[in-house]
Amino acid sequence: MVKEACVFNVLEALRAVELGADRIELCENMFCGGTTPSYGTIKILKQILVDIPIVVMIRPRGGNFVYSTLEFQVMQEDIEICKSLGVEGVVFGILRGNGEIDIEKTKYLLNFSYPLKVTFHKAIDETHNIKDSVANLLDIGVHRILTSGGGLKAEDSLMILKDLILMSRNKVEIVVAGKVNKSNIDSIDAILGAKAYHGRLIVGDLSLF
Repeated sequence: MVKEACVFNVLEALRAVELGADRIELCENMFCGGTTPSYGTIKILKQILVDIPIVVMIRPRGGNFVYSTLEFQVMQEDIEICKSLGVEGVVFGILRGNGEIDIEKTKYLLNFSYPLKVTFHKAIDETHNIKDSVANLLDIGVHRILTSGGGLKAEDSLMILKDLILMSRNKVEIVVAGKVNKSNIDSIDAILGAKAYHGRLIVGDLSLF
């Protein structure tokens, strides 16, 4: 079981690893759900955490996941930075105005990100039919899908998540998210048996002060 800690600065990342995190998702701007961290933050953390996989949020702003041409260009530039710094992967999600996954742009960024691993994030939970959305991502070959099963909490969508895990077996890693924390991860895992779980409190409180 991989415990992926969502962190918003270098010190939180170090605290998460100290508490047992297996992988770090690095973001900034917690109060808008996470955006792309700075070059300096990525570089310093990569220098320190030599043996811990780091995946980086690629999100140019808060708000929805429908991006303009210029924002899409920004995402590509940020991915180039991540490739140059040698992180394990990138995390992004792109939707169309109708609320469905923008498969064309997602596939483009997937190929552009090579050799990094690509996670399609919780934007998938805003699509109209999550099973169809997962099937579409399976077709283009993303490496991971971060999802709470379409709701706010994983605990409220356990049967949907179980179906998604069965759909994706041996094809893509479903990373279970949605208020998963140190207190409930074992009970959730007993039902799902997922390969990976994600959360702000996945290994406990990361408060520094």
